Amino acid sequence: MTNGVGKKTEKAQHLIVRYIWDKKLKAGERLPSCSALARELDLSDTTVFRAIRQLQKEKILDSHDKVGVFVSDPRTPGLAGYTIGILAGGLLTGIQSNALSCNLQSRLANNGCRSILFHGDIGPDSAREDTLARHLGVTQCIRRGDLQALLLEVAISENNWKYLEKHKIPACYIGGFTYLAAPLSVTLDLKTIVTMGIRRLIALGKKRPALLLPKLDTVAVAKEVFAKETAGLPGFSADRFCWENSDYHTSAETVQRCLMLPESERPDGFLFLDDVFAQSFYAGLIRRNGIAYMPHPVVLRASEVLPFSLPLDVDYVEYSISGMADEGVRLILESLRTGKQRDTRWIQPNPIFTDNETYTTPKEAFQ
Repeated sequence: MTNGVGKKTEKAQHLIVRYIWDKKLKAGERLPSCSALARELDLSDTTVFRAIRQLQKEKILDSHDKVGVFVSDPRTPGLAGYTIGILAGGLLTGIQSNALSCNLQSRLANNGCRSILFHGDIGPDSAREDTLARHLGVTQCIRRGDLQALLLEVAISENNWKYLEKHKIPACYIGGFTYLAAPLSVTLDLKTIVTMGIRRLIALGKKRPALLLPKLDTVAVAKEVFAKETAGLPGFSADRFCWENSDYHTSAETVQRCLMLPESERPDGFLFLDDVFAQSFYAGLIRRNGIAYMPHPVVLRASEVLPFSLPLDVDYVEYSISGMADEGVRLILESLRTGKQRDTRWIQPNPIFTDNETYTTPKEAFQ
């Protein structure tokens, strides 16, 4: 903005340019009259008039006497869109989180928005902690009115959701699995992933498939699907082979748990919901036991991440990070423009099996 412009006029400039983007106006298209625009933006006629004059000086608008005000150049970097924060995890988060952050920033820029990336020391219990306070500058930006919305790559507590609601900051959770607390979310379809992975293991003749579940607020959903898909296995107990709180941080314990079991009771296949966890598990297993015991892995991973190498075949269930970013940005912009408060978008996985077997997602997985 040009120096010397008052705060009301500056705010009006942002609102007018945002109006141009929201309405997808192109160069040469006419804006509503000054009074109509003032009513639309809930501003005074005088403030809108001053803002239009300033935007004319900056070559964004063009005025023709007795005709109207027209868009001169809708491409206005730094002015055009909303300012949207991205809350990532810690600085040592995985490749997927970093890739998601980059994709979100790129898509926000393509939609004329500015983004601010916040990192913090976020752990696995972020949904029960004061996550916003761990991101330096987030609450300050909200109080100053510098942010219009937030994209969350981490869970936040109920109190944090109330804080955002109080300050009228729409937020969308992107990544991971279904997050019940989030009013707006783009997540992986856990029900379909479990169905797809366990059916694959059973199709390969596995009699003791195991499901490794991280901390989730939808564990019950995954356990229900797992029990249903393994109900036909003779002498199989779904409770014994559904291992909760299993993730990268517990890979050594998971290896030990397997090796402590009699050989006839060890899982002969695993569904991993994290490819980093799978790599760590098999590295530890080989280090402890060689390759004598190598249960077949079905691994969830992002299609943008290179597969890892193991001395056995690996089946993958893939999802698209760029697809998640597309949906997340679309959803948060829709919320800003229409006021939509609740919506959930599920990203459907794609199987990449070693024998190129085709797979059709069962209808009941969506029920």
